[in-house]
Amino acid sequence: MISIVIPLYNKELSIKNTICTVLNQTYKSFEIVIVDDGSNDGSANVVKDISDSRIRLIQKKNGGVSSARNVGIKEASYDWIAFLDADDLWHKDYLTKIVEIINCNPEIDCVTTDYATANKYGKVIKEYVSNKRGLVNYFEAFKDLGWHIINMSTFCVKKNAVIASGMFPENMTHGEDLEVFENVAKNGEIWIIDEILSFYVVDAENRAMNSFPNVYKTQVYHIKTNCINTSFERYYYKTRILMYVFNFFMHKKIHNAFVLFKKHYGFISFIELAGYFIKRFKEK
Repeated sequence: MISIVIPLYNKELSIKNTICTVLNQTYKSFEIVIVDDGSNDGSANVVKDISDSRIRLIQKKNGGVSSARNVGIKEASYDWIAFLDADDLWHKDYLTKIVEIINCNPEIDCVTTDYATANKYGKVIKEYVSNKRGLVNYFEAFKDLGWHIINMSTFCVKKNAVIASGMFPENMTHGEDLEVFENVAKNGEIWIIDEILSFYVVDAENRAMNSFPNVYKTQVYHIKTNCINTSFERYYYKTRILMYVFNFFMHKKIHNAFVLFKKHYGFISFIELAGYFIKRFKEK
């Protein structure tokens, strides 16, 4: 059986569809742990109106999405946890495919799948197809593909592995999920399923991606560059830092761009920064 952890904050318009995408799974042996992080809309009432004994609603004071996920981890009853954001959707066979891999490969720590972005009407915007199946190096895959092979709604992980990763950092507002993915990847085995089984809804309400971060609350600011062990990890972290510096600059957050570059100067050079800017401007 699998515990499904759904953090919930002001998703009154989305949460019912997300819960239904779980209840409609072809695999039925699960619990849904929904952690309401102090919503001030009707989100909790929407959950309460859905009658299913597998749903548990936990309500807490607002502490951020990492806090909600960490509560969900602690409350999860089973050895494997699948995370699903309160506005995302799964293909009906998501859990069936995940469980097949888990049962055949007991040594792995994490299973992920290909995914797509979609709008709130279900229309696919972009597909993220890895053309990979089986054990995969998270950092090497990023260099090959240019995107992360895990997102929150493809992330199924052993409970003890996510606890060993340090859980979700509650001092961050952007990239807190990547912190966990990276730590799991460094210490365990990841299996990818080369099918699109998860859908990230880009225009759902209250998306964190639509807000601009405080540089000090980004995971990329807190990267410990002295703990990087492989060339793939170096490429991965350099790219993430350069991307953030560029995006801060393009959004006229010059102070943030300077702070981030100064924090990691030495790990990235001015020449690398200039080269990245030139590359990105050419792409435009």
